[in-house]
This record gives sequence, structure tokens and C-alpha cells, in this order.
Amino acid sequence: MLQIKIPYFLTLFYEKEKNEIKSLFTKYYEDKSDLVKAEAKYQLALIMFYDSNILTNKEEYLGTIYQAHQIFESIYHYEDNRFDAKLLDAICSYIGYSFLQNIEMADLDHNKIHDLLWEVMLLQLDESANSVYFNIGNNISRIHSIIKTNPENRLDYRGGFSKLCYL
Repeated sequence: MLQIKIPYFLTLFYEKEKNEIKSLFTKYYEDKSDLVKAEAKYQLALIMFYDSNILTNKEEYLGTIYQAHQIFESIYHYEDNRFDAKLLDAICSYIGYSFLQNIEMADLDHNKIHDLLWEVMLLQLDESANSVYFNIGNNISRIHSIIKTNPENRLDYRGGFSKLCYL
């Protein structure tokens, strides 16, 4: 059995020791194992995704979401079968396009998220993870229907996402 060296649970303590935890994950970018690199990138992108939620400047917010999107996307280079990274990559992309009001591209990402959620429903054995993914998918579907019908009428995405993370 492969033992991953990264203390992935450090993201739980991220609020208290931000810089130390970020530098620790960045250090693992140079590891020999592709699985360790993939996990380090995943954890760092997840932290960036959480960090974006507290930004108030739209440009900074979109920049952080885009950086997280790029990191999630780069994980496929190291590990093909990372459903969580694929889903969060699609979510970051969707958020970016919806904020830029590019409905056509947001539509494509919404469909991709829907397809990934269908895949997890068919393939995932851990039922507890399903509820988290489906709540995310349901929230994005609600947001998407509002954006498509009236792009100017936005929901409080950050508030909803923070509540979901807390739960």
C-alpha cells in the first residue's frame, strides 16, 4: 500500500498558520512521487479556492479562482483519476465564466459538472462524499438557472459557499 507523505489534514488548520502550510505544500511540488505532487497541488488549490471566498475585490477574486483552476487542471498531468480535482476544476471554471457573464462557456461547464456528478453517483463507493458533491451540484444548478434567466440578479455565492463549507 502506498503511503502518502503529505499531511493533507493540515488544510483544517489553515486559518491559523497560513504561510507555513502553504510553504509546506509548495515544498512537495518537487517530490519524486507523482502522487505526492498531485496531492500537494490539490491541497494548495483547495486552500486558494477557500481563500478566494473572503476576497472583496472582483479582480483579485477572479484571479485567485483562475489560479486555483490552473492548479486543479495541472493535477491530471500527475494523476489521471482525480475526480475531486476534475470537479473543482470545472467549478472554478464555471465561477469565472459566470462572473464574466459568458453564458455560453458557463453552460458548457455546468454540463460538465452535471456529467461529473452523474459519474460519481455511478462509480463512488463512499456514500458520505456523494452528499457533499450533490449539494455543490444543486447549488450550482440553482445559480445557473438564475444566471441564464436574469444575469443581473446574482445570488450571494460566497455566503452560500461558506455555509456549505461550514456544514
